[in-house]
Amino acid sequence: MFRTCRLLVALLSLAAVSVRAQDPQIRETRPNVKVLKDLHESELFLEMNFVADALGVHCDYCHVKNDTKWVWADDSKPTKAKGRQMMTMVAGLNASSFNGTTRVTCFTCHRGSLEPARLVPLPPIESAERTGQRPPETLPTAQQIIDRYLAAIGAHRDDPVKAMRITGVIERSENRKDTFELSILGEENARITVTTADGIVEQTLEGKSSTLRAKDKVTELPPAAYERFRRSIAMYAPIKVRDSVEQMKVTGTEVIDGRKTYVVQSGPARKLYFDATSSLLVRDLRITETVFVPLLDQIDYSDYRAAGGVKMPFVIRTSNVAPYDTATRRIREMKFE
Repeated sequence: MFRTCRLLVALLSLAAVSVRAQDPQIRETRPNVKVLKDLHESELFLEMNFVADALGVHCDYCHVKNDTKWVWADDSKPTKAKGRQMMTMVAGLNASSFNGTTRVTCFTCHRGSLEPARLVPLPPIESAERTGQRPPETLPTAQQIIDRYLAAIGAHRDDPVKAMRITGVIERSENRKDTFELSILGEENARITVTTADGIVEQTLEGKSSTLRAKDKVTELPPAAYERFRRSIAMYAPIKVRDSVEQMKVTGTEVIDGRKTYVVQSGPARKLYFDATSSLLVRDLRITETVFVPLLDQIDYSDYRAAGGVKMPFVIRTSNVAPYDTATRRIREMKFE
């Protein structure tokens, strides 16, 4: 069951399924873990990848690997002891100064380097930039951005999710390449079949339930897995922005792949990035808070083409802090019914 779920998660390139009923805290499963005891088992892999990314290192910087086997409980490396010390410091800062919220992380200081930056860059920033004397940029409203996006793809906000069939290829790290076929009959009725080197994996969404079939074994998945799959299906739907505009606010601009985008905050845990020129949605970023660091799920959209009367992205790239989970879906065919 666990191996099958991990295979499905890798194929969908989303964060590991968090199933609280079957997802014990680390203190119950890994007695050698000293600091992150309050994390859940499904969170540990991504949290450790976050730390590695923040410092610009690999797992073997702190952990021991014998040939092809990781010895996670081995504490012989001094860097592991130092890492525990630093994690304790970060947790203490958040507890004492930010009411337990994860405002400070390893990345706050390290920024992808083992040595945290200590000195400011020279020459100093011009006083006009420092004091904000430059005229502020005029930004469109969230309503204007969403309206422009819907006009750009040729859809209306209240349009239902259309029945559609998609076929394509999933490209992942280590030269892994799988084919997939996705059928969507509505927001809560879908089926995805992925053909991998290990066999065929099929997941079905029907109403409020979801089942997984792998190697002729069918398993009904719990609510958290259902919700994760439902969200993964939504990224293919013609309209990907269904949150209330009243809950959105424009927070500024950001450059993505050399193009200016407007950043729209949709609630505390989601950011949407719209191309300032084409008005198309190019990025959807979701944040999941944990007891140590926030975890990210990012979807990047590109290669928009006409399909079924609307413009749809034919390249969808999903990523989180784990390189193994990063995947690019290249759609070969998309049909609406």
